[in-house]
Amino acid sequence: MRRAQGHAGALLLEPASTSTRLNFALSRPLLKAAGIRSVIVVSEPYHLWRAERLVRASGFDREFDVQYAAASTRCWRRWGMLFKGALREPLAVVNNAFHGYLH
Repeated sequence: MRRAQGHAGALLLEPASTSTRLNFALSRPLLKAAGIRSVIVVSEPYHLWRAERLVRASGFDREFDVQYAAASTRCWRRWGMLFKGALREPLAVVNNAFHGYLH
């Protein structure tokens, strides 16, 4: 959620990750150091299913109160986002499941 959409809480960005799974791993110590206990995972609608499973599989939700929010669906009007949702995400689900990252 953006501040323009009415979110007034703290925003803490983790800039180094290259995957959703790595983002949760690298965010964990940053959030703990900042004393944050509640997290909103914001992502594209097509990605939230896998993000939620990665949160559970990593135990992230045992350390933080996690809520989920879908980003604006305007993204579906762009071919790049349609490609990611329709083609890339199913492959990422298979890859994550194959490596044991999803439960």
